[in-house]
Amino acid sequence: MRRENVVSSIVMARLMLVVLLLCSFLLLFTELTTLHLLVFLLVIFSHLLRWRFAIPQTWMLLDSAMLVVLSLLMPSLALLLALYVYYFAVNAKLLYAFLLMVYCALVIEFPLLLFPIVCLMFGLILYFWDEERRTLIQEADEQRQKAFQLDQQQQQLLLDYSEDREITRMQEREHIARILHDSLGHELTAAHLTI
Repeated sequence: MRRENVVSSIVMARLMLVVLLLCSFLLLFTELTTLHLLVFLLVIFSHLLRWRFAIPQTWMLLDSAMLVVLSLLMPSLALLLALYVYYFAVNAKLLYAFLLMVYCALVIEFPLLLFPIVCLMFGLILYFWDEERRTLIQEADEQRQKAFQLDQQQQQLLLDYSEDREITRMQEREHIARILHDSLGHELTAAHLTI
């Protein structure tokens, strides 16, 4: 069996997140203050923490809500919400992603608004790619299961056929033995009567 190296959707999502983190840092670099850097590092920590531990997604919703509150005070921080849009899109929480996207559209001006749009698109692409991959894996497993069941049925049918052939052969032998027995019995009776 040939084994191909397939890039996992989790690896792709993580690589894309790193690229988006770098892009967001470069976009924030023009207004980088200590508070911006601190919030950016907290966002990085929040995302990277989920790589190591299985934290419920409701905590990510809480993180994004706190960032929304901070972005009301400092509108330039709204750009970091794009990372949460990406996270929710990849993890099939599309309602949260679209709500954050609407908020970004209201707060962020047009040239920078392209960043959350790109994050949403990449998140949706990876989400649908992962869904397609899972569907294909499930179909392949079902096909393997069906092939295994067909093989088992074929082996059972061959076994039944061989047993039926053996039973038919034994019945034919028994029938021939009965005919020979009857014929021999008639001949012995006839010979006994003639003596």
